[in-house]
Amino acid sequence: MRLARVRRLVFVVNYAAVLWASVLPGSLPLPRLCRLVGATGLFASLSLAAAVHRLFPERHEKPSDFPRLLTEGPYSVVRHPFYLCIILSDLFLALYSLSPWALVVTAALVPLWWAIIRLEERELLEWWGRDDEEYMKRVPALVPRPWRRTRGPTAGP
Repeated sequence: MRLARVRRLVFVVNYAAVLWASVLPGSLPLPRLCRLVGATGLFASLSLAAAVHRLFPERHEKPSDFPRLLTEGPYSVVRHPFYLCIILSDLFLALYSLSPWALVVTAALVPLWWAIIRLEERELLEWWGRDDEEYMKRVPALVPRPWRRTRGPTAGP
């Protein structure tokens, strides 16, 4: 329960800080096309975050609120797709704003998200046990590794 409060606080601080940094004076000498890429990426990452969030039960503050360990869909690619989407949305917002400050804030917030992930994984491991331990061995936490994805048994001749 305490971790849920910390997560909410980090989420609010994250967006407040990145939005604030996005409007500070100064901009990167990048082509205006970056704004289009930033806007498109921001829309895509927030849309994906909303889709991931819809997989959660209405109440989702602790592992016992979930009927089972989520391992399908985006959870088969990374263990924390929602956090990945948040970090990417920060990065795309910084790109859209062309703000060096937003990039600095985004980079500074990544270790904070990583700390939240570590705390959450400890909680998940405690609740789901061996199932989560095996899942953690198969699927990366935050950065997809398509070249290492495990496939099911292949059909032989």
